[in-house]
Amino acid sequence: MDDWLDFVRHGVQRYAWQVTAYEIGNEPNLTLFWRGKPEQMAEMMSRAAAIIHEEDPNALVVAPAPYRPLH
Repeated sequence: MDDWLDFVRHGVQRYAWQVTAYEIGNEPNLTLFWRGKPEQMAEMMSRAAAIIHEEDPNALVVAPAPYRPLH
């Protein structure tokens, strides 16, 4: 978790001047992108959102969108 939070903090510090919204994760319902439990994803999102708002109070943080076939 510490590595993840360091990654988030450094990313926001570097790009806050050009990024207005952060989507934490990608298609968490596909094992290609996420193999953890929903509770783990929720904790990662919550902690990352806190860091994002600490570094960039005006940033928008959104949940990862699940994959959904287009048929």
